[in-house]
Amino acid sequence: MAEETNYLERLGMRLSELRKRKGMIQEQIANEMGIPRSAYVQIEAGKRHVDTKELFKLSLILDFSIPELLGELFDSAMTTAGTAFAYEKKRMFNYQKFKSVILYILNVCRDRPNVGKVVLNKLLYYSDFNYYEKYKEYLTGLRYSKLPMGPVPGIEQFIEQMKMNMEIKEITVPYHSFTVIKYIAMVKPDMSVLTKNELEIIDSVLIAYSEMSATDISNLSHNDPPWLETPSIGDEIDYNLVFKRNNNYYKNDQERIT
Repeated sequence: MAEETNYLERLGMRLSELRKRKGMIQEQIANEMGIPRSAYVQIEAGKRHVDTKELFKLSLILDFSIPELLGELFDSAMTTAGTAFAYEKKRMFNYQKFKSVILYILNVCRDRPNVGKVVLNKLLYYSDFNYYEKYKEYLTGLRYSKLPMGPVPGIEQFIEQMKMNMEIKEITVPYHSFTVIKYIAMVKPDMSVLTKNELEIIDSVLIAYSEMSATDISNLSHNDPPWLETPSIGDEIDYNLVFKRNNNYYKNDQERIT
């Protein structure tokens, strides 16, 4: 697909810029990634897909934030779509609800080193889409994009605001062979803004997914119809695609819970 090719080309060009900025050659990057130099050359040329694990390694080697890089890559692909779209986006999003969900998840998962940025994004995704599927109403109202790592919400600005307000702090923790960027809740969530039904959905998501690695939960989200049925990389994911899930999806989900 043209969209996928354009994404790979933009990613390759950006990785080349970051590598040169670090004063490294392609062979050094390939060696640290554990892949042949020819494979890395193809990545920078935009001719080879980068899986989630490889992107993690590259972020450590070249010292970049994955969400920021992906956001940068897709900024140029987003259209203005007029003020009506921006208004609708603002109208749907509930910042107080979002903060309470984030703080609730972080408090429950405080001692789980695997729950870094990527896992947190996916826990938010499953909470939002599972709630919509059951109640046909929005939980946080976050917008999600189809990216190679799975569904990704645009939450960087909200996270930065919470850091500035001393509601969360950012730390790095070791997790297997990686260093994970993790958020620690500094305050308790406002439970008054979360309903019983919302908490039940969030808790079921945490039971099913919160112990998964970033790679595993990202790969799992690739098999979820909302990501699969969204046409192109960079497109916004329609919440209504959640109704394309079938009984096998639920069966697998229940097996993870039990």
